[in-house]
Amino acid sequence: MDNIQVFTNRHFGRVRVVTRDGEPWFIASDVCRALEVGNNRQALSRLDEDEKGVILNDTPGGKQSMAVVSEPGLYALVLGSRKPEAQSFRRWITHEVLPAIRQEGAYMTPERLHKVLEDPDTLIALAQRLKLLQEKNRTLAAKNVELLPKADYFDRLVDHEVNLTLRETAKELGVKERSFIDYLIEHGYLYRDKKQHLMPYADHVDTLFAVKECINERTGWGGTQTLVTPQGRDCFRRQLC
Repeated sequence: MDNIQVFTNRHFGRVRVVTRDGEPWFIASDVCRALEVGNNRQALSRLDEDEKGVILNDTPGGKQSMAVVSEPGLYALVLGSRKPEAQSFRRWITHEVLPAIRQEGAYMTPERLHKVLEDPDTLIALAQRLKLLQEKNRTLAAKNVELLPKADYFDRLVDHEVNLTLRETAKELGVKERSFIDYLIEHGYLYRDKKQHLMPYADHVDTLFAVKECINERTGWGGTQTLVTPQGRDCFRRQLC
C-alpha cells in the first residue's frame, strides 16, 4: 500500500500525495477538482504515459485504484486549466508542498512525527531516504544549471503579448510545421472541422489557443484562424523541446 500524505489549503482544499522513489505523485482527482477540470479522464488522456499512473489504496471495501499524476503531469494540467487561480495553485505546490517533501524527505504530519519519535526503525528509514534525496537533489541542481541557458533563451524568444500562427509557433520552437500540427491533433489539442480547418477543442480556447475571425476585404472571403497563445507556446515548448 502506498503511504498517502495529505496537504490542505483553504482555497484549493485537500490534495493527497504519494512519494515513490523520491518523486511526488499527486492524486489526479484532487488536482482536477482544485483546478476545476470538467472531464478528468479527458484531461489525463492528454498527458504522456510517464506523467500519469495508478496506485492501489486500502479502503474499508478493499483495495481501490486511484489515478495519479507526476510533477510534470501536474504542471501540464495547470497550463490547461481555465481557472484564474491555477497559477496560485501551482505556486502553493512549488513553494510549500514540494519544499516540505524535498527538504525533510517526508511531509511531517503530526501522526508521522509521532511515529518517527516512537519507532527507531522509522527514524533510520527516514534518514536513509533523506540521504538519497539529497544526492538526487544535487544531481538535479547540476542538471538545472545545464538547462538554464536554454530556458533563458526561450523566455527571451517568446513574446508574452502576441498570439502566433501555427506556422510561426513551429518555427519558434524549431520543429517542422507538419510535425507540429500532427502532434497537436494526435494529443487532442486540435481537430479538423468539416471544411478541414484546424480548430482547437473548446477546453483549450483562451488558454492554449485563440480563434480569430478573418475577412479578406478584397475578395469578401471570411473564415477563422487558429492562433497559439503565449501560454500555449510555453506549454508546447515544455513538451517538445
